[in-house]
Amino acid sequence: MSMYWDTNARFFGHDMHEIKDLMMNYKADLVEPDASYASKYIVNPVNSEAKFIQDLSSWPLRSDLNPRLSFTMDLQLVALQLSKSQYNQMLALGEEITRWNLQHSNRVGRPTNTITKNPRTWWRWAIMKHLSTIKKMRERRKKEFICRRVKLILCYVENYQKLLNIKYVLKTQNNEVSDIVCQVEEELSLNELLILREIVYEKLDRIRIAKKQQEKTKSQKRGLSKTKKPDSRGWGWHGWFGNWGQTNEGLIEIDDKTESTQPVHDQQKSVYEELDDRELYEMFGEGFTEKETNDSFLRRDNVLLKLNFNLDKGSITVYDDTAHKCLGVVDLQFNRLQLATQWRPRTSTYTMQVDLGDVVLKDLDKINKHYSNLVKLSDQSRLATTNTQQLN
Repeated sequence: MSMYWDTNARFFGHDMHEIKDLMMNYKADLVEPDASYASKYIVNPVNSEAKFIQDLSSWPLRSDLNPRLSFTMDLQLVALQLSKSQYNQMLALGEEITRWNLQHSNRVGRPTNTITKNPRTWWRWAIMKHLSTIKKMRERRKKEFICRRVKLILCYVENYQKLLNIKYVLKTQNNEVSDIVCQVEEELSLNELLILREIVYEKLDRIRIAKKQQEKTKSQKRGLSKTKKPDSRGWGWHGWFGNWGQTNEGLIEIDDKTESTQPVHDQQKSVYEELDDRELYEMFGEGFTEKETNDSFLRRDNVLLKLNFNLDKGSITVYDDTAHKCLGVVDLQFNRLQLATQWRPRTSTYTMQVDLGDVVLKDLDKINKHYSNLVKLSDQSRLATTNTQQLN
């Protein structure tokens, strides 16, 4: 991996022969670089090692040290060199990109003639452009627009919910619903559609949770009805006569039966104590894992994604190439940079930790020879910081 910025590059059009010749010259420079070719690089070629680890355990991972997904990138040396001419060209490119974005957003009705030839049309276009934004703001404050937008939002939420049920639950198609959704999407912006779809997803999630709770209560009621003790009057000769002939001795016998069942429960407790944690989780863990709220892939683990970035050595050098010779200005060197980020959707938080070893800031001016090190931090004053923020 490398990045270069050629300050002497010339612009070319869409001619394929011109592009071919330019690429051949670039290939020749790579094979036999000249003396000034090294200064064209901003980032010299870098070798990196990446590692991706995924935990395939079926259990939810509750430890902070055991994420579901882990990505690590190790770099040995990254040397960044930036000259004054490259910096000025980057600033000029940024200004051109900003100007192009502004021109692209105001391309509708823009005059094609120059300003000197036809200034009246240019002034009229500028005035109408500013007035159009004011008119849009005033139209949005009207009662008719607000009522129409509310009806449009309610229609989209209702039909998009139907579309999701038809497409993913019923596994069928309905052209009428899809046409209504497409018509509404043409009138709304992308940010508005994202907000409305998020509302639909939350609504479907609440419906799913309510259905699960209803099924859970029904299953509990069925279990209670099955375990309920049947009435002894419904069978045998004793059922014909009802409670006739029942004495205190019968009650005592029933109490003896209940006392005789206690060792059975004690035996079951001893069996459960001998089971492993995994076996207990498979038998009883489904009811205690917050399955109604955190059963998705993003929320079932404590740490979903962990990103590690390790840099052994790094340097940033700024030099002046306006003169005939390249003169250094400032050089920043650092060692053992470690950046760790943890994403936790279960608690809607993320944690970022930065650890930095040696830091040296040098002044490359030849006049300042005795005090060249402006800043120097050794291993004894190691920099480390940890930041935890709430996700929106």
